[in-house]
Amino acid sequence: MTNWLVYHERVQTTAVFVRDCSVVTPYQLLLFGGKIEVQHTQGTISIDRWATFQAPAKVGVLLKEIRNQLDRVLAEKIENVGKNISTLSGPLVHTILELLDGEKMASHTTH
Repeated sequence: MTNWLVYHERVQTTAVFVRDCSVVTPYQLLLFGGKIEVQHTQGTISIDRWATFQAPAKVGVLLKEIRNQLDRVLAEKIENVGKNISTLSGPLVHTILELLDGEKMASHTTH
C-alpha cells in the first residue's frame, strides 16, 4: 500500500474536494514528479524539497539519471511525433516498466 496521492484539482466549498485523483507509488513520484535532490550524507532522496524518501545515495543518483534520459526521450518524441518511442528510448522504457512492476510486486509482499 502507498501513502501518496496525486490529483488534478482541489476545491474547497463546504468541505475540501479532490478531483481526478490516483494513488501513486514512490517510484512513480520519483520518475514523473518534480525535481529530484539526493542528500548523500543523510541517505535520502527528495522531490521538490517536500517529499523525502530513505534510500542510498547511489539509488538516488541512478533515479536522477533514468529521469534525465526519460526527459530527453520525451522531448525528442515531441520534436519527432512520427518516430517510434522504442527507437528513441532503446532499453530505457523497458527498464522503467520493470522498475515500476517490481515496486508493485514488492508492495504486495507480506512482511
